Amino acid sequence: ERGTIAGIKNVGAAGVATNKGALVHPDVSSEELEHLSNVLRVPAEVGTACGGVKYVGLCVVANSNGAIAGEVTTGPELGRVESALGFI
Repeated sequence: ERGTIAGIKNVGAAGVATNKGALVHPDVSSEELEHLSNVLRVPAEVGTACGGVKYVGLCVVANSNGAIAGEVTTGPELGRVESALGFI
């Protein structure tokens, strides 16, 4: 099924997901966020990485075992990544 995240067609750049959750671009609409949660069947949250970069799919790589993020990602951003992707 096709869709967008924050109006962006390249959803891989605008979000990252695991089997427990998703983290997406902070400018996502509430309708897009709900649709994404329904399609992926996981809760989705908004956030940034790499010191404020909104394209979290470019900054974070994740699977069901863990995640890695760019080295300039801040502590609060890492906390959001861990929480949104279901690691804590």
